[in-house]
Parts: sequence; structure tokens; C-alpha cells
Amino acid sequence: MLPIQRRVLFVAHSAQRGGAEYCLDTTLRHLNRDRFEPMVVFPHDGPLADAARSLAIDVEIIPLRHWLYFRKDWWYWKNLMGRVMPNIGRLTKLIRDRQIDLVYTNTSAIFESALAARRAGVPHVWHVHEILQPGSRMSQLLPVRWIQRLIRRYSSHVVFESHGARQVFEKTTPLKHVSVVYNSLRIDPADSAADSREEFRKSHGFGDDDIIIGFVGQFIDRKNPLVLIEALSQLKDISSLRCVFAGDGPLKSAMQQQLEAHGLSDQCQILPFQENIVSLLQGIDVLVMPSRQESFGLVLVEAGAAGKPVVACRSQGPDEIVEHGVTGLLVEQDNPTELASAIRKIVTSGSLREKMGAAARVRVCKLFDPVLNTRELESIFEGLLTKTVAAAAVEA
Repeated sequence: MLPIQRRVLFVAHSAQRGGAEYCLDTTLRHLNRDRFEPMVVFPHDGPLADAARSLAIDVEIIPLRHWLYFRKDWWYWKNLMGRVMPNIGRLTKLIRDRQIDLVYTNTSAIFESALAARRAGVPHVWHVHEILQPGSRMSQLLPVRWIQRLIRRYSSHVVFESHGARQVFEKTTPLKHVSVVYNSLRIDPADSAADSREEFRKSHGFGDDDIIIGFVGQFIDRKNPLVLIEALSQLKDISSLRCVFAGDGPLKSAMQQQLEAHGLSDQCQILPFQENIVSLLQGIDVLVMPSRQESFGLVLVEAGAAGKPVVACRSQGPDEIVEHGVTGLLVEQDNPTELASAIRKIVTSGSLREKMGAAARVRVCKLFDPVLNTRELESIFEGLLTKTVAAAAVEA
């Protein structure tokens, strides 16, 4: 029988706003605090560290190193060589001093927490929020297959956010202890419905009759906002069509140039990162996600909660979130003509938008409930901790 409360160390790769970070924040907000006492390690301070503190959760700052998605320069290598072993030592000491029962690493982008959990002799759960596929275009310290094997070796249990992401991983590296737990909705559908559509539109100069499609995410190659601009160039005959791109990233200048080149500057707006995603989703009519690769795609879930249909390119997460023809449309990647055709089909039919939006809200509430999904993670924790207690009893 497990003690009433067990201590879990959650380890994050960033304290900034992002998909994996929001998923951790949602888990912490719905964690059963009668059963689990959380503590969180962040590599630096930021909004998500402040959010954890607001929940009365202890936060520790340790400058963790990434082995995925890092900038290859001399500063990175200098810090890697000088900090990895001290970081592992600090984490191991923290686990022992705080009598941590289980370590949970919230992304495959970092690795030191897994090594520290092994040194401290406690179970380790690795929650993979990425598509780990040999040949992927990303900065990596080791070949992807090596990283996959190390994840298998240093995990008591591996969690994926979609079946597609799991299947990609297990094509080369089968796992024995593995689960799929969908990411959870982080906004309340009731709040979404209550937000003002008119306020968003007026504040950005849109009219009541404008049909607005939205792109939300980083302006990077993987998210592929440029293909959406190509699609929009084929939809100029729809005079009421408007588009907002909300986010930031290295492709921003190229996007502005392409909008000007296609004569779309008056129809499209590039907005900064939106703190109030509810307001934006309430203001638009259709969400478009043209990504080349998505392990999940949390904004698709958020759009569904707001009752908005979506158009997305086929990849791991969107294939499971979007029910094609029911809650939105799925198209092939890097095909602006097919993307334009799907957008045209939805934006030219108000009844179709309403029908798909209503179906999306039902699907989201069923599959992406934050309480139910957090209970799934807790069940994994409890299973590992029960085994640990049983093993200790046998040794005694």
C-alpha cells in the first residue's frame, strides 16, 4: 500500500510559453495534490516558472542543457562541457535531499534528469513531445537512433502525446513500458464561448462580414506558414477573406515579403504572440495549421474548444485530433493548391463551418479533458511507485 502522498520532481526544458510547457502547466494545475507533492525544475526563470509558483509549488532553477533543438555555437559547447556533470550532480542531490519518489521529464529535448534519476535509484518517466525520426531536420547532440535507445534505457516508462509519434519512435526502437496520453485542453470551453468575437475584430480593424482564417504558432520551417501564403494567393477572388498570423520566428521577414509580392498585405496581418489565445480563437472563423510535422498540435484542440473548424496538413498529431470531414479537413503537406481548395470549401459555407465547429467542441471535450488525462498520468506514476515499494519489500 502506497503512502498517502508521494513526491514527484517534474523537469522542464523551458519556462517560456510553448506547447510542451503548456502541457506541463495543465498537468500541474490538475494534479491530485492529496496523492502527489510536486516540485519543478526549470532551466531558467520565466512565465511558466511563475505559474508554478502561483500554484504553491516549489521551483528550482538549474541551467539544464539541451541535446535537441539547440543553437550550435561555441557558447553551447562550452556550457555543455562545463555544466552537464554539475547539473546531474545537483539534480541527484536534489532528488535525495527532497526524498523524491519519482522523476518526470517533460520533453525529450533534455537528458540530465534521466541520468540523475538513475543515479538516485528512483523511477523515471520520460514524456516525449517530439517526433523522433532519423533524418529529422533539427539540431541534435547525438544521432536520433542513439537518443531513442538512451530514452529506452533510462526510462521506467515512456509517454507519447499521440499514437503517430509513438509509431515513428518504435519503427526503430521498440519499447516495453509505453503509453499514449493526449495533451489536455488548457482553456475552459465555457470561457471561450463567453469571449467577445466583436472585440477582437474591432481591435484589429476587421468588419462583421469578414471571414477570418488564423495561423497560430512559431514562424519556422516546420510550421510552414509560407505555404499558407501561397494558398491565399489562390483565394483572392473571395473578397471578404482575411488572415491573421499570430506568433514570431525567423521566417517573419520572408512572410512579409511574400505577402507584399502576392499583393496580400491589405488582407493579412502579422500579429505578435497572443497572450489571450481565447480572444483570438473566438475572433477567427477557421484555424489553419500547415505544418510539415506535428507531434500533437495543441492549438487544434483549443480551436475545437472555441467551436472553430480547422484545416491542417496531415502529420502525426493532426491526423488524430482532426476527424476529416467532420471537425475539419486534412490535406497533404506542401500542396498550396489542395490547401487553398480546402480553405475555400469551409470559408464559403457558413453552415459547414457551424456544423464542423460544433462537432469539434464535442470531440475536444471527450478526448482532451485535462482532469481525465492527468488521472492517466497519475495512474502511470502509481503503477511505478507500487512496483518500487514491492521491490523494496522483497529486498528487506
